[in-house]
This record gives sequence, structure tokens and C-alpha cells, in this order.
Amino acid sequence: MLPNTSLQIGHDRFPAASYHIWTATAHHHWSYFQDHIAAGFEQLTDEPACDDWSWPHPQSLTHFSYSTQFDREKGCQLFLFTTENPELIPVRALLYCDEPQDRSICDLFVLHVRYTLLQQAFHSQWQEHEQWLQGLRSLTSSLDVDVLLLHIMKNAMQAIPTVDRGFLMLYDAETNLLIPKASVGMGSQIYDFKAAIGEGITGKVFQAGVGRIFDREQAREAMKNIRPENMAHLIEASVADDVVFDQPIVMAVPVTMNEEQLGVMIVHQIKAKRQLTWQDLRRLQGLADLAAIAIYNADLYTEQRRANEYLVKRSQIHEIFIQLSLEEADLGTITSTTCSMVGMPTALVDLTQNQWYPAQSEIETHFSSFSLFSSWERNGCPREVTLPTGDCYHLFPIAGGGITLGCFVVELLRPMEQLDMVVLEQAGAIVALEMINTHSRTELGYKKSFEFYNDLLLFREPADLVARAKEFGLFSKQPLFVVLIQMSNSLQNPKQKEACHRRLIAGLHTTLGSRSGLLFSFHDKITLVLHADSSLKQNHLLQKISTAIERWETEDTPVLQVGVGSLYPGLEHTAKSAEEANKSLTFLHNRNKPGMIRYEEIGINRLFLSQPPEEIERFINEILTPLRSSKAQSSELEQTVKEYIAANRSTSLTAERLHIHPNTLYHRLRKIEEILHIDLDDPDDWLKLYLACHLSQTY
Repeated sequence: MLPNTSLQIGHDRFPAASYHIWTATAHHHWSYFQDHIAAGFEQLTDEPACDDWSWPHPQSLTHFSYSTQFDREKGCQLFLFTTENPELIPVRALLYCDEPQDRSICDLFVLHVRYTLLQQAFHSQWQEHEQWLQGLRSLTSSLDVDVLLLHIMKNAMQAIPTVDRGFLMLYDAETNLLIPKASVGMGSQIYDFKAAIGEGITGKVFQAGVGRIFDREQAREAMKNIRPENMAHLIEASVADDVVFDQPIVMAVPVTMNEEQLGVMIVHQIKAKRQLTWQDLRRLQGLADLAAIAIYNADLYTEQRRANEYLVKRSQIHEIFIQLSLEEADLGTITSTTCSMVGMPTALVDLTQNQWYPAQSEIETHFSSFSLFSSWERNGCPREVTLPTGDCYHLFPIAGGGITLGCFVVELLRPMEQLDMVVLEQAGAIVALEMINTHSRTELGYKKSFEFYNDLLLFREPADLVARAKEFGLFSKQPLFVVLIQMSNSLQNPKQKEACHRRLIAGLHTTLGSRSGLLFSFHDKITLVLHADSSLKQNHLLQKISTAIERWETEDTPVLQVGVGSLYPGLEHTAKSAEEANKSLTFLHNRNKPGMIRYEEIGINRLFLSQPPEEIERFINEILTPLRSSKAQSSELEQTVKEYIAANRSTSLTAERLHIHPNTLYHRLRKIEEILHIDLDDPDDWLKLYLACHLSQTY
């Protein structure tokens, strides 16, 4: 390797100004050699016109022979020969002299020229090796992949001086396109040139995975399928102000790492120089391999840096929420902190209390008609929803004890990121703990209310009960009534049923307002003990309860049965109203009917509430089974007797409703008496038939 100094090719016998050298190229027949030597050579004469000389005719030249002749008119000795090192190159040289030179001088001059060319080749190789070292150094000069790739492209242009410009494209999996990442000698428009797989030279080389040299014709053919807009970008990036675009000679190689195609490195030869060879292609491939290593190292560094940053930020997030927990921050503070850290509008809904944080927010308004209590909520899986307004939200459930207690609702102004999920997870853990603590306190309150309610039912120590009643908002002389609410058995999980009870109680609290009275859940029932000054006031309160139930039924919730006891004056009558509420519930339960019923509305059926359903069923069958035979059914006897009862024994009205003649009705009634062995005019027989028909319709 030559030292890093300017090249000196002078010679005592042949001063630099006494000769000229041309070498043959593939694109321009002869190229003046002095244009390519080192800056240390001081040229004293202008370049002569190569074609004006009468060069010797080429003969069968070996690597060490030459042809020569003296041009007396021009005063110079002309030489024609080929070099062997570093490659086979035709050479023309002339030596200024006054007379023909003898053989020894000619041999010495040819040897001098060969040495000069060889020295220049060594110098070029030294420069290429130096560029290789620079390329290796660039791998550690920066961890910014864009900077690295630009360094490598610059080194490529210097390591392969026969090319004039180039750029590097990387594959983008998201768009399935090759995107320019670094360029040398190209205009900024090159970054608008984005090639599909198989499009143009870059797309074809990427697709094939093999480097290749394209002459002008091959390059023109390979670029025929470039889209017009892409071709416009390429031309704009390739053409200088005073130069017309011309198809260059192109060399392109794939950028590959561990058999994974990363991109393509491509260079252009514009000016006339020596022909590109496989050694040049190999050099470019080596530089492309350096680029692949640089990309791999930068990606590793970026991945490691992101991992470290993620761990640091995760730790910071954890510390923030731990501090909030130590400070016993309320749900509103936790929600506002979460919103600030996520950087998008965020609200929290306590599903067991039907309460939003912050209250009356825009998010709450948007979700007023959206059921958060659904099969999704019970499964407890995060998901995204799009409301009819077009707004998109991320729902992050908060679980505790195997059920979903609440939910963070994030308005998606951008896609959720990993750290956003960490914030929600950490916040959710603190919120779940706070909700569980609240539920524990509520459970104690329910238990205390239940114990007082049981004491009220027994009413053994009136003075003590009157004093304790004030703690629960009840007063001894004010009229009261009891309401019992029971849910269907659609929820098998006791925790889920408990959560539903709390949600319903929250809805009742919201509807009833701050009214005094007992409201608690215990076992399978929700109990309300409410004051009302009059029946009108009681009806008003029951209407509010109905409103809460209607709102409840709009969601995916268990079916409710509600029994209401009568209004009685004073605490001592609590047990009586409670018994009636229980009987009302039993009435609905035996009939498997949802909804609300007051004890007064049961009517005559209250006489049968204590009877087992199977006993009532047997009584009905004993009376009506004869009317249900195939022969009796063909005459519609059971329907006839029920319509007769409904018409209050009016034959004309019954016949009209059945669309039959009165004589036909009389005939059916006689037939019913015969089949049942009864007399419809006998009060006992009539009552027995009446009760059987009534019970068949209500049980």
C-alpha cells in the first residue's frame, strides 16, 4: 500500500512535460491519462489531440511487447501497447524527441509508462482500501441509521470512482415499497421516488436478490415499467440545470442481512470512464453489506434504547400511581392523572355505582345511550368501539374479585400505544383497590341496615328502635311502606349478582334522590323502607322506582320482580308491610312474571298465596279437565265458560263475543253442566267453577 502522500511519477530521463499517455475506455475510445493522476503531478503542456497522431498499427502484442514509430513532422516517438497489471488496458503514449529513439530508450520509456500506470493503479487501490476503512469506521461513528447510510453512500462513491452518483433504498413493509434513505449526487426529488417490488432497476434487483450491471440499453429496458410519476421524480432528481437527462450505465446490488432483503444500493455512471467490471460490482456489494450491518446495529441500538426508555417510563408511571395510592387519592384525581399521562380525553365509570369521573363530561354524554353493562363487560376484555357519532373509544375494564367493577373510556385521537396501556393498567389497579375498599365499607353498611331491619320486623324494644331509626333516616310516627326487589337467576356467579345489586341500588339512589329511608342489599333481595305522607306520595315514589327499573331494563341486565307492601302509620307496622311485599313477590315468582305489583293489586289471589302451586294446579285440573277432552274442545266448552264468566253471565254479550247464536250458547251451557255434573245456578257450583277458571288464568 502506498503512503498517504501525493503521487510522484516524475523521472530524470523522462520529465513529466516530455510525454503524454492515453488509455482506452469502453465508452470513449481513448481517455487522456493525466486527467486521472494525482494532484502532485504538475502538467506543463496542454493535452494534444490524440486522433491527430499517426499511431503505429497494432500488431500481435504480448503483455510485454509494444509497437512504436517516429513522427518526424510532429517531433515525437509514438508507442502502442497493453498493460497487464492491474488489468488489461490498451495504452497510447508519445515521447517528444528530435530524432528516432533507439531500442533501449524505447524499452525504458515503455517501462516507465507501465510503472506510472501501475503506480497510479496502486494509488487507486490504496484510496479504495482507505474508503473501505472509512466505511468500517462509519459503522461506529453514529447510531443514527440515516446518518450512517449517507456516510456509506459517500464512501461508495469514493471507493468506486468510476461512478458519479447513487442512492440507497430500503424496503418498507407497511407500504410494500422501496423508499430512498440516502443519496449522493442526486436532487432532493429522489426522496419522492418510491418503487414497488419489480418496478424499475431497484425493484427488479430487490426482487431477484442478485446484483447486476446494466448497460444503457439494458437500463432503458429495465426502466420501462416505472410509473410516470416515479419517472418524473427520477428525472428531476437526476438532471442538472444545464444537462439533459440521458440514460446512465447502472450498477445495483441488494442490501441483505441474514437472508432478509432490506433494500437496494444503486449507482450511476454518467461521464465517460472505464467500463464497470465485476470487481466494481463486488466492491458495491461489500459496501451494501456494510449498510446492512449498519442498519442491523442501528436497529439493535434503537430497540435497546426504546426498551430502556420503556422500562424507565414504566417505572415512573408505577411511582406516580403508588404515590397516589399512598395519598389515598379519590377516583376523580386518579382519573385526571390518567388523562394527563395518556394525553387523550379519558373518563372513568364506576359500573357498580353508575357514577362517572369527571361527572357530566362530554364522554359521559356520548355514552348516555350506550350499554357498558354487556357480555363484554362481564368478560372483562379491552376493546374499541365506534359510536353512532363516529367517535372511536378504547374501553379498558377494571376487574376485581373476578368481575368488572368499572371501566376507563379513552377517546382515541390517535392509536393506543404500549405505554398508554401501562398507564391504564397501573391506574386500573389503584382504582380497583379503591373500589374494593368502597365496596367493603358499603357491605358493612348493608349488614348494619339488614340487622336494624330485622329488629324492626320483630319490634321488641320500641324505645331503642325509635332512637336507632333516626340514624337510618326513619321516624316513628311517619307512614311507611316496604318494597322488595328480586333478580332472576340468570347470573350464577354470586359476585356478578352482587355487582348487579350495587348497580341497581345506585340507580335507585339516583332516581329517588336524597330521600330518607332504608335501601340495602342482602342475599338475593334488595330492600327499601320508605316514608310517604299519603297514598298519593306513595304512588309518586313507586313511579320513580318504575322509572329506575325501566332504565335498568334497557341494558343487558337480569329480569326484576318487585313486590310492594301497603302504606302503614308508624315503625311498628314495618313487619306487616314487609309481609305483604313478600307475598307480592311470591305471587310474581309463582307465575314467573316480571315487573312490579302492589299487594292491593293481588285481589282475591292473596287467599291462595300460602297454597302450594301443585295443590292449586290439582284443583284446577279436577274442575276443568273434563272440558279439555277432544270432544269438548271441538265444541270450545272451556272457552265458552270463561267468556261467560268474563261477561258477568250475560248470555247476549257472551254470544256476541263468541260470534254464535244465543240458542247455541244455551246448548253449550247445558252441555257444560252435564259434563261437570254441576248446576250453574247453584252458588257453590258456580263459585267452584269461577275459581277454577280464575286460577287457571293467574297461575
